[in-house]
Amino acid sequence: MRDGEPASFEFLRLRPRGPLARFVSSLWFARGRIHYQRDAILPGGHLTLILNLGAPHRTFDPRAPQELARSRLRTDAWLCGQQRGPILSEPTAETHMVGAFFHPARAAPFLGGSAGGAWRPAAELTDQLVSLESLWGATSVARARDEIASAGAPAAKLAALGRVLEARLNRAMGVGRPPLGGVARLERALALLEGPRGHSVAAVCEQLGVSARHLGGECRRLLGVSPKTYARIVRFNRALRGAARGAPRWSELARACEYYDQAHFIRDFRRFSGLTPGEYVARRRAVYGEGEEAAEFVPMA
Repeated sequence: MRDGEPASFEFLRLRPRGPLARFVSSLWFARGRIHYQRDAILPGGHLTLILNLGAPHRTFDPRAPQELARSRLRTDAWLCGQQRGPILSEPTAETHMVGAFFHPARAAPFLGGSAGGAWRPAAELTDQLVSLESLWGATSVARARDEIASAGAPAAKLAALGRVLEARLNRAMGVGRPPLGGVARLERALALLEGPRGHSVAAVCEQLGVSARHLGGECRRLLGVSPKTYARIVRFNRALRGAARGAPRWSELARACEYYDQAHFIRDFRRFSGLTPGEYVARRRAVYGEGEEAAEFVPMA
């Protein structure tokens, strides 16, 4: 974007209806230009599907050792596995895309199965951004993009995305059923881990009558990370929303989010975001002001 050019950005988020609502927590549309160079997208505890309708986006993995190895230009559609650190995204021109956030442990019907291909366990996608063509096939992705792109207003595009995902769900559940065994029990476990007074993994296992090894295997297969890591990401997101609402006393926020102390809070915050809480608040406030909407996005440059 050129200096002096006004920024204009539209973002819409809707909840799906019907059977899809059991698998997808929200559908979103984004279009416009940003007046900074890059966003950091922070871990949210879920898998994300993105269909790009506009100019390519360049993504960077800050954990990769070399700039060339960590930079990739993405054009069509991709799926973000469970992330344990930030992803940097840099639009090459105007952003124009739609996407879906999956419920934890409910992404399996959308992770493969095309043309007799195998279903991918979520653990294989952790910390990865993979081409949607590798999961759905090139023809299916092209048809999905065409249907969504031809829809009119943002809400119409999200309705089209919902139809695409619901058709995909119906196909997955009818042919070569995806590996959803254990979802109900895992969701009970996640609810206990996510609660305001989060249970320990040992306490969850005892309450559900399963071993830590068994629960860990189900969690990695369906969610992509261990129960302990998921609980840490949930706690980090609780702190993230608290920080995005303003600049509280960090000791109070650490206590409210059940960190051992302020040092533990800052160390975990930096681990998942690459920033201190103060840096996060300053970058957000400079662009967005205060508010927890889209708290997982941070302007970086």
